[in-house]
Amino acid sequence: QPFTIQAGWDESMCQIVTWIQSDVLQSDSTKEIWQGGYIDVTELSIKEHNKQTLNSYSINVLPNPCVNHTRFHFTLPQGIEYHIEIYDVCGRKVRTIGGTTQDGRESIKWDLKDNTGNDVKSGIYLYRFLSNIINTHGKIVVR
Repeated sequence: QPFTIQAGWDESMCQIVTWIQSDVLQSDSTKEIWQGGYIDVTELSIKEHNKQTLNSYSINVLPNPCVNHTRFHFTLPQGIEYHIEIYDVCGRKVRTIGGTTQDGRESIKWDLKDNTGNDVKSGIYLYRFLSNIINTHGKIVVR
């Protein structure tokens, strides 16, 4: 919810209270609270993004489905660290690929091997792409 902090408030008056509660109304017109908490507004961070800028950062995985290899194609500003984590469908991490962007336009090859150098089996794999600009995920089909 949007809110405004009034000029006369001090830090002790600026807390956000949250709770998770049952959506079933009890016979006495109350709802049971399952969990609650609060955070000082000063602990929150605000980050503004230009919508056009966010849309220019994307990741494509081609070919997909793949047989021998696939490539992660993405564009980020030069000098940005990234990590690509690849998981099997059971949630086990099979490969981690990372680096720092050199010229902004990157093409990173995954040779369909796990972290120990063994070929992965045919199936569906999930990836998580992490950087301080874009975080996304998707799937890769290995044939």
